Amino acid sequence: EMEQHGYLFHCTCSKLATTLKQFVNHTFKQYEKGDPLLFGQYLNKIMS
Repeated sequence: EMEQHGYLFHCTCSKLATTLKQFVNHTFKQYEKGDPLLFGQYLNKIMS
């Protein structure tokens, strides 16, 4: 899913050379940092 949104490329070893050629001319989307407090709040909610 992250590849579909433009955050990364993934491949198998047999496709590595082709993927690296695509990587050279590609601009990735900047991944926004998450809020670590949200995870803590989620844990508190499910553990309460």
